[in-house]
Amino acid sequence: MLRATLDQMRASAGRLTAAAIAILLGTAFVAASLLASATMERATHDAFTASYGDADLVVDAQGVPIGPEEVAAVRGTDGVATADVQSWFGLEVTGPRATEWVSFSPTPSDPRLAVGTLSSGRDATAADEIVLAADVAERLGVEIGDVVPVGFQVYDEATDTQEQRTDRLEVVGLLEASDNFFAMGAGGRLEPEALDAWRTEQNGGDPEFYGTVLVALADGADLESVRADLQSAPGLADASVWTVPELAAERTAQETGSNVTFLVVMLGFAAVALSVAGLVISNTFQVLVAQRTRTLALLRCVGASRGQIRRSVLLEATLVGLLASLAGLALGTGVVMIGVRVLDGAFASSTIGTTVPFSWPVPVVTLGVGVLVTLLSALVPARMATRVAPVAALRPVEGPSEQGAGRLRMTLTVAATLVGALMLAGGVALSLGLSDTDSADAAMLGGLAIGVLGGLISLTGILVGSVFLVPRLLPLLGRLAGKSVPARIATANAVRNPRRTAATTNALVIGVALVVMMSTGAYSARHTLMDELDSSFPVDVVAQVGDTSVGVTPEQVEAVRQTEGVAATATLRTGSVEIGTGDLTTYVDLMAVDSGDLGDVMRSDALDGLTDGVMVIGWTYELGDLDGETVTVTGSDGTTLDLRMVPGDVGQNTAYVTPEAAEMLVPDAQVTTIYARMADDADAVATAGAVQNAVNEVTEADGSAPVLQVGGAAVERAAYGQVIDTLLAVVLGLLAVAVIIALVGVANTLSLSVLERRRENATLRAMGLTRGQLRGMLAVEGVLIASVGALVGGVAGLLYGWAGAAVVLGGLGSLSLGVPWPQLAAVAVIALVAGLVASVLPARSAVRQSPVAALATD
Repeated sequence: MLRATLDQMRASAGRLTAAAIAILLGTAFVAASLLASATMERATHDAFTASYGDADLVVDAQGVPIGPEEVAAVRGTDGVATADVQSWFGLEVTGPRATEWVSFSPTPSDPRLAVGTLSSGRDATAADEIVLAADVAERLGVEIGDVVPVGFQVYDEATDTQEQRTDRLEVVGLLEASDNFFAMGAGGRLEPEALDAWRTEQNGGDPEFYGTVLVALADGADLESVRADLQSAPGLADASVWTVPELAAERTAQETGSNVTFLVVMLGFAAVALSVAGLVISNTFQVLVAQRTRTLALLRCVGASRGQIRRSVLLEATLVGLLASLAGLALGTGVVMIGVRVLDGAFASSTIGTTVPFSWPVPVVTLGVGVLVTLLSALVPARMATRVAPVAALRPVEGPSEQGAGRLRMTLTVAATLVGALMLAGGVALSLGLSDTDSADAAMLGGLAIGVLGGLISLTGILVGSVFLVPRLLPLLGRLAGKSVPARIATANAVRNPRRTAATTNALVIGVALVVMMSTGAYSARHTLMDELDSSFPVDVVAQVGDTSVGVTPEQVEAVRQTEGVAATATLRTGSVEIGTGDLTTYVDLMAVDSGDLGDVMRSDALDGLTDGVMVIGWTYELGDLDGETVTVTGSDGTTLDLRMVPGDVGQNTAYVTPEAAEMLVPDAQVTTIYARMADDADAVATAGAVQNAVNEVTEADGSAPVLQVGGAAVERAAYGQVIDTLLAVVLGLLAVAVIIALVGVANTLSLSVLERRRENATLRAMGLTRGQLRGMLAVEGVLIASVGALVGGVAGLLYGWAGAAVVLGGLGSLSLGVPWPQLAAVAVIALVAGLVASVLPARSAVRQSPVAALATD
């Protein structure tokens, strides 16, 4: 039987290619998922590891402040050679070209504890010395030997003002530029005692800090013994002591939510592709069994048992699965290897590297899954092969019309669909119902879990019940094909074998449903997030000073107004006032328009209620919401006003009043803020960058002009949109493979129909059906099958997308659901084209058969 099996495989090589392609693509996903996950985990792990140098141990105070006593206790522990505080401190550094806020770390006491590499010069060893990262120095326009002004602001509680502290430090060294986002103090180094002095001054005399301590062990010291001693050191009872790999793994899990998050998502896509591939493989082997009816019958006649026939089909499936899985492993590995090199070359800040960690589980899992899926998919065709009667099979048999299904399947369909729909609705209700409570996060996770389970159950009901639904939809769509003879025959042929047609459409339903679901979810997420950003951050671009005692210059205002892409601007005065109710008081930043119209620059209606006698105020910790209350507001010079409080999304501890009220409360307030609204067709990132460059040029030209910080919702909106678009592109690219595999299934189904209807097609040809009409008949059949799959999948995907968006985004409070019409139209067009393409090869096979020869086969 082995030789017979191999001979049959060689004879059916073309047909087996379809199954091989399906399993190749599915296993390529598995391999790529495992390798991509391992690559990203290693890159993240390496990024965190680089943040701790070559330290032997890291003492993490778990959010408790560390002071000089705790650091001394670490350094005095037996077995500790040296220990350094790992903290950072921000300073404003000014160079000839620009002024920039830079993050500094202390100079290491031991090379093993160094974070970053000194590329030139030396480390800072005195209070008047500084080391800068090479890229920071280039932007500032400074070199080794230059003396640069540095400073920061200190809050003076006695005078309730911000005081600027400055000093001049000499640049003595440069660090290699680092693209490591997680490395603290990556911008430069300061002498440790000087850094502590600056930080203590900023903290109002408090020497404590929040951070970690890096530990280098003495030669011969036992790591576990030192770890135990450190955990019992004075002041460190609640601290955690880690090795660098342990801490890197912990931080990786914290940043990603789980070490396997990305892997689970990717393997989910792989599971979808393999599920669709399984349907295609099953259809392929059904075609092969039908083609080999005579051969199987002859084998039975010469003594082959049912078991041998079954084993022959399963052996063939195993060999196909193994070879295709090997090719899928190679393809997936190659894609990941090429991908990391492309990312490394395209993005200078990429930390992924150029190597891919390849371990033994990758080939074992990939090959095992591929062979297993192929075997499971071939079980039903193998069973069909054993039912071939030795004598009856020697006569030509046309494919019988199969009945749909029984009551048990109908009961299962209704039950699964209803239960799944109720669970899906329950998940949405749970998430939305508790969105405004303290349990919102738990409700969202619970709702998501219930919703996903309900979605899977309801989708199972749809797939099981497709044998009832598809035969009823096909005639309805068939009417759109016209009343010609080929169209009517094609419609009748499409519903002749409902189970096979339903199995084929199920492959398309899965792929299309997921594509539409992700498109709908991304569309809803984009609009919901944009609405939320418009509400929470209603201003596109904000340029403001850090010190409210200094005002922006008219030249800076004009520079923002004249920037290309800016449609409207307004300037605001800022001051500090005290508000209180009874014994509770707090300070808020008071803002009022100086020039321009806020209605032209703000995208929300948060200030629509701002009138005389009203203060629109954001959330305050001390007072909470002050909805409708009349509160006494005390200005900078003691002037008081009674204003009615109106809550609004204007920022925490921030309030807006009319210009007249501001003149009474804070008459000396400076113009500190410029609001700008971008044109609707402006590039958000480019315009924000242009605004930054414009104000920088004015600041450099006018030495007395303050440094402005540029931000705003437009950049965040663009960032969110870019993330959503990128994720959607990746997801659609992955799920497109499932659709491609499903189209192979459509071609297989049409091929099997051509095989079973060989004599019927010959009779039609003999009665006058032309080759063109026969091609058209098969094309209509293919389009009908693809269209039904796209229709059912599209409706299901739309509903699942809305439900998923409601569960995940309902907590934001401004859920915006919509229909992604362009994506739906694209799916419809692709389904029509795919049906036509899938009919090409079967139609070619059908028209090449001679009517006389086909009728004579008896």
